[in-house]
Amino acid sequence: MQADITIVATRRPELLRQMIASFSKNVFPKLDIGHVYANVDPAFGSKDDQAEAVRIIRQRFPTATVFEPETPGFAAAVVRVWAATSSPFVLHAEEDWLAIKDAGDFCAPFARHPTLAQVVLSMPFQEKRLGIRRKFKSRRLIGLTVPFTRKPCNHIGTSPGLFRGLFCREAARMMDPALDPEKQFCGGHNPPLEQYARGFDSFIHSPDGDYVLADLGRDWMKAHGRRKQIVNGVVSWPEVLA
Repeated sequence: MQADITIVATRRPELLRQMIASFSKNVFPKLDIGHVYANVDPAFGSKDDQAEAVRIIRQRFPTATVFEPETPGFAAAVVRVWAATSSPFVLHAEEDWLAIKDAGDFCAPFARHPTLAQVVLSMPFQEKRLGIRRKFKSRRLIGLTVPFTRKPCNHIGTSPGLFRGLFCREAARMMDPALDPEKQFCGGHNPPLEQYARGFDSFIHSPDGDYVLADLGRDWMKAHGRRKQIVNGVVSWPEVLA
């Protein structure tokens, strides 16, 4: 399956290096890679960290298009890389996720489900959000692909996974670059985009009923005294006051 790759990153080369290495082993080989589009926001680190992040991307993907905006913006970064794509499918990744096992065949569901927009690679936060881990254990499912429901709140978002390219490009056109990208698909922050996304489905892909990804970002935030904060749909990562 031909797919462009999009990568959203900041000045955290130590995380980006691990992500690219793990995805190169467990995820990227499943695809016929078209072009790579990456965005490195000037957030968290130094200018040297920025340069190192760009170097890491180009070392793995020499022809990659790397955007380096003057000001950081999570949704703006997603819009920038998604809008640039042209392939039928898009593998979206973020710097703070680690592919901990072979991802298996996460492409197959698209052939069977014409309304499928996204196959999410399973990750720990889904245990809290959907009770997905409990389903794995109780049903003893192998090679599980679990469908999300569309209502009352659609579950399409920007989590790492494989997307239909047309969906990404249309979502990028409709997305508000000032708001958290994930929250715009649900919760009334961007009604036109939310309504558009309701016409599609999202699946969780979990070979052998276990996680594909591990979260590096939460530990990094804790170690560096940061927390994610969303107010009126706007995301920030303020320092935690002692």
